[in-house]
Amino acid sequence: MALTLQVDRLSVTFQRDGMLTTPVRDVSLTVQAGERVAVVGEN
Repeated sequence: MALTLQVDRLSVTFQRDGMLTTPVRDVSLTVQAGERVAVVGEN
């Protein structure tokens, strides 16, 4: 199966109320052709 998407060590940091927040830290994933992925979080 062909590789469709690969993410390696993704981190997201932003500033909120004067403080740095990192809600996503070192996330890695691989999605092959034909697979489905859902990302769910709270608002």
